[in-house]
Amino acid sequence: MELEELKKGWKEMDERMEKLESENDKLVNMITQKRATSALQRLTREYQMMTAICLLAPSCFMLTRHNMEGLGDWCLYMFVIFFLVMAIHKSFIWRKLSRMDYKQMTVKEALISTYKLEKYQKTGTLIGISLAVPLLICFMVELYRLHEMYAFYGAWCGLVVGLLIGLRIRRRIKRDIKEMRAALNDELN
Repeated sequence: MELEELKKGWKEMDERMEKLESENDKLVNMITQKRATSALQRLTREYQMMTAICLLAPSCFMLTRHNMEGLGDWCLYMFVIFFLVMAIHKSFIWRKLSRMDYKQMTVKEALISTYKLEKYQKTGTLIGISLAVPLLICFMVELYRLHEMYAFYGAWCGLVVGLLIGLRIRRRIKRDIKEMRAALNDELN
């Protein structure tokens, strides 16, 4: 009798352990999914804000441009083109982010979409830099040519401050993408 009771007790303990392990796995999956989802939500907000800024920037430049006589129309057009291209890129990523739903996707699909998102972000950075460098050089040469020294120095200060802000935003985006990948890798393993 004692042997039968021990076997029965052992079997019950195994069933309880399996049940606890499955519940633990479910909790771990929920936590990692929430980590990935919260990083996704932060990225979505970030790209919404960047899209809005890129759409508002040309109108701000037009308002300040009228105070500086002699500044060529080409400068206005270059700024508008730059900010429209960047707004299109940011809204493209924003749309991709809003379509991502980790609850509906498999882990493999989510990882693939996260890697694609990182690729789109890097491509946008390259496009932005390749458009911004000639634009800023031409703009500063134009300010110097017009003998607008305070505007010239202000443009340099704006360039430095803008670079610092841009690097901070880029680091935050990379951190969120890395956190999404880590959460998804944890769920995969």
